[in-house]
Amino acid sequence: MKKDFKKRPSWDKYFMNIAELISYRATCLDRKFGAVIIDNNSKRILSTGYNGSPNKLPHCNDKGCKEINDHCVRTIHAEQNAIIQLAKYGGSNNIDKEKNIFIYLFGRRPCLLCVKILINYGVKKIIFKNSNPPRYGHRKEDEFADEMLKQSHIELIEYNE
Repeated sequence: MKKDFKKRPSWDKYFMNIAELISYRATCLDRKFGAVIIDNNSKRILSTGYNGSPNKLPHCNDKGCKEINDHCVRTIHAEQNAIIQLAKYGGSNNIDKEKNIFIYLFGRRPCLLCVKILINYGVKKIIFKNSNPPRYGHRKEDEFADEMLKQSHIELIEYNE
């Protein structure tokens, strides 16, 4: 007798669900973000990250958020943490920069600083899902980030599945 299994999720849905799950580890009291870096050729996860404080420093859920100009400065962004983890544990030494490196972000599109980091890292595509509304003042930065991504031939796709 054949069992009736549900249809498998698309790769985008699979990786975005993982990014959302990773966001649950975030220590910010206000916003939760998760990131998954993959090699799209092999569909292999290379690294993950979430927003939280640097090692051995107090987290927002311990001491409260430290806000400057409507931005928590206590934490490292999810995509930054994912790249740091990849470099720290040796994964970046094994990455052929010709591979299709994608990043899935749960929470919001990347900020301007993260866009610059992702460009230098060699990401080919950024797929993001908005679960947090944009903060005041980010619009001009987002517009400039879009311009930089376009010049770098990096796709920015809002996930809506």
